[in-house]
Amino acid sequence: FALVFSDGATEGLAARLAETLRLVGEPLDLGGQPIHLEASIGLAMREDAASPGERQSASELVARADLALYK
Repeated sequence: FALVFSDGATEGLAARLAETLRLVGEPLDLGGQPIHLEASIGLAMREDAASPGERQSASELVARADLALYK
């Protein structure tokens, strides 16, 4: 799935995502059995450009996030 934020709404986003990954990585107790989950997050942010024609398209951002997912 994808999350899209408006300009300015991404302050501290990387830190919040890192904390989310840390929490997901903690084992869960399910009836006395530890359950370990894993997650990956690919983050891509639109670079500000001089003109709207130079801005990245949604598909370009998704492709960049997909690449980041595996780094």
